[in-house]
Amino acid sequence: PLPDAGPWRAIHDPRQRLTCALDDLYAYYEKTEPMFSNVFRDLDLIDALKPAIVSIEEYLTRVAEILGRGWAARGHGRHLLVAALRHVLDFRTWCSLTADAQITRADAVELATALVEVARAPSRVRA
Repeated sequence: PLPDAGPWRAIHDPRQRLTCALDDLYAYYEKTEPMFSNVFRDLDLIDALKPAIVSIEEYLTRVAEILGRGWAARGHGRHLLVAALRHVLDFRTWCSLTADAQITRADAVELATALVEVARAPSRVRA
């Protein structure tokens, strides 16, 4: 089963909540990588896989809502925050971060968290 999002709700600090959730989710991806890699590889070939992906996408949408609470982001910054959250929660993002064997789960969590932090305050990255 996918990680239980319940405990994350109890974490008040949004950065700490995100870090905990990403660590749990990325640990899950580590354990299930062969299965998910095959599912995404075969998704367009096997119709029976689509309902499973829909349920995972629904789960990730709920998780993004939980993780999006408490960040000081409004307007366009809020849209960027939501997009960044959805991106860092995705299995394929985890794959891209850990494709280099030198990148640990902790490194991937740190990079993903930094992306979300920058997304919530886009003025910090504009020239």
